[in-house]
Amino acid sequence: MITESITWILFIIGIATASMIGQYFAPQKMLRLTNIEINDEAGLFYAKHWGMMVFVLGVLLIWAAFDEAIRTPIILAAVLEKLVLVYMVLTNLKTTVGRGLLGAAMFDAVSSVILILYLMGVA
Repeated sequence: MITESITWILFIIGIATASMIGQYFAPQKMLRLTNIEINDEAGLFYAKHWGMMVFVLGVLLIWAAFDEAIRTPIILAAVLEKLVLVYMVLTNLKTTVGRGLLGAAMFDAVSSVILILYLMGVA
């Protein structure tokens, strides 16, 4: 089922991931949606950078949906990034940032499982 639907799966995961471009353009507003406040210059710089990097990863997932030649390395990179975020959130659940990013971590965990199953050829 996953293999047959991988184009749509990658497209949907890619769109959701790329939506973080909003954090590049409006980091304080986006972070406020998750009850995270950053007011220092360095924190906002890194929040914007993270938003852009996640956007790029989302665009690459969309590209991989339609180009089998690049699919595997991009999926591997995406799974690595997503699992690192999950780990970071789960090890910081006592903090405002960890609690604020729990929704993103849940999305990334489910996405990673689906993508790993595809790579393993299980489903």
